[in-house]
Amino acid sequence: MVSVQDDFEDGDVAEWTNTAGGWKADTATYGGGDPYEGSYAGVADGIGQVEVAGTLVTADLSGGYRPATFGYYFEEDDTSYGGGLRLRNSNGNHEVGMATDNPEWYYSGGDGIGQFYGGDGYSRWIEVIISFDWGNSEYALEVSDLQSGTTQTHAGSLRQGVDIETVVVSNFSSGAWGSGSNYRMAYDYLYLEKRTPDAPSEISLSISGDDASVSWSDNSTDEDGFHVDKYYDGSWSRVADVGANTTSCSESNLLDGEQYRYRVRAYNSAGASDWVDSNYATTALPAPSSTSLTIDSPTSGTATWTDNSDNETNFDVNVEQDGTWADDSTPDAGTESTAVSFDKSADELRVAVRAQTEHTSSDWAYSNTHRTTVSGASVDATRSNEIDLSWTAVDQADGYYVYRAESSGSSTADYSRVADLTAGTTSWTDTSLENGERYFYRVAAYYGGTADTLSDETSGVTDLPSAAGVSIDDSVEDELSLNWDKNDNSSDGDWEILRSTDGSTGTVVATVSDLTQTSYTGARLTDGEKYYYTVRRNTDHASTDSGQNSAVTVLPAPTGLTVDSISGDQATVSWTPNHDYGDQRVEVKPTDASSWTVDADNIGRTTSQYTTSNLLDGEEYDLRVVAYTDHTETEDQ
Repeated sequence: MVSVQDDFEDGDVAEWTNTAGGWKADTATYGGGDPYEGSYAGVADGIGQVEVAGTLVTADLSGGYRPATFGYYFEEDDTSYGGGLRLRNSNGNHEVGMATDNPEWYYSGGDGIGQFYGGDGYSRWIEVIISFDWGNSEYALEVSDLQSGTTQTHAGSLRQGVDIETVVVSNFSSGAWGSGSNYRMAYDYLYLEKRTPDAPSEISLSISGDDASVSWSDNSTDEDGFHVDKYYDGSWSRVADVGANTTSCSESNLLDGEQYRYRVRAYNSAGASDWVDSNYATTALPAPSSTSLTIDSPTSGTATWTDNSDNETNFDVNVEQDGTWADDSTPDAGTESTAVSFDKSADELRVAVRAQTEHTSSDWAYSNTHRTTVSGASVDATRSNEIDLSWTAVDQADGYYVYRAESSGSSTADYSRVADLTAGTTSWTDTSLENGERYFYRVAAYYGGTADTLSDETSGVTDLPSAAGVSIDDSVEDELSLNWDKNDNSSDGDWEILRSTDGSTGTVVATVSDLTQTSYTGARLTDGEKYYYTVRRNTDHASTDSGQNSAVTVLPAPTGLTVDSISGDQATVSWTPNHDYGDQRVEVKPTDASSWTVDADNIGRTTSQYTTSNLLDGEEYDLRVVAYTDHTETEDQ
């Protein structure tokens, strides 16, 4: 479709801007020549060194447009230095142009400026057609001398490949725009050929329920709109005509479970693009809802659902057991419940239901997952004769059985059932148990009075009370005697006596197997030493220590202290040492004094005689010998 941009038949150049003084519409070209067509032509007559004679933005070009071709006619006077017509894009930059220079023909584009023909003369009308390949950013010139019949062509690249918005009449000389001292040229019948819009692409069809949504990419800038058609049951039908720049179209209330396809094409006054087809898509079959599973026994249950479709042929029911799905049944259309079965050993159970037709299936509708095997069984706390148990509740259980044994087991035959608890119970305390004993437990949910699978085993040891009333008798030399009370109800195990001299727990010095024996005597102990004792109570499963008690053994005092001789200021004494550990010292004081003075220290424990000196003449003295350790001391008796 050809659209005239300016044929100058309105007799003026009022729509042109940036005009120089010599740019006008005239009934005659320079020297009296005739317009190419009609009564007027655009004339650049006698314009000097002015680069732009005028610029034109038409309604078709405003904002930028990509025509199929752009054409015009020009005539050059033999006194002209040359000129031409340039096309600028919406960025304000040169895209392509054609010029004449005394009277050579020049191209001007992304491939530069160059002469492609020498020209046949002046004062003749020459037709210029510029064809565009916008997809590849290329152009093709076809220039024809209407007097000589000569036609020359040139192909090149556009400068930017954006679009065309502004027509510029400009002088040209010596291979350059905007040069030359005289510009005498005429132009007539500027036109462009509109092109059919580019076809859309990336068409996509999506269906949700019985609603279809078609989307596409708009690849054209000149469409008036888009035709949207639908293919169903062997024929195409129009869905909608949508406006320019639209990239989607929707349609509702399609038939459930049917297959559809859509196509889209762009159109304008020049025609329509090729059709672009979508993929096929099928409307959804509404899925059931409110799916549930009721557990009736450890091996059977009932699946129920709500039927949301009106044309299903049947339903498909599957059962999941511990992550593995299996077909169960295919109830008839309109059914909303069915019996299902599963293995007693299964822990996690779930059902799924879907509607089906001969064309498609609905989405699966799932019940909640139901656990039938008790999990999380654990011993939470122990006391001397009690154990607290807890577990995680399972769905729909009628109640829980608790099983107990004193050794690990694997089946109900290995345990005794010790509790029958109501639904919802998740904890229980076992009482009247033996101290320090290990007990093993399992819990099972029951349905209709039948126990399901046992839980994992858990165990706990009751607390073992320590010995009470521990005391130490330290009255006998070389011995310490312990006494305590038994404080537990267990008949298992033994007593251990632990001893140290440094305050640590120490090592075992005796084991007492007879639990009725609650005393122990440590013999042949070191004189004057401090001993720490702990009484440990052991069973097969537990051990507990009493508090630590300590005592110091008897340190025998030296005996038989006598004065052997006195000479001047010296006195010699002797005695009998009686201890097997520690040291001795000699202390003196005037008889009438109240405090003792150490005269000799660190005397070995076997020393039995000592001479003191530096006594005052005529003074009466008292003298004593002291045995001592780090923990106690005794003086001569």
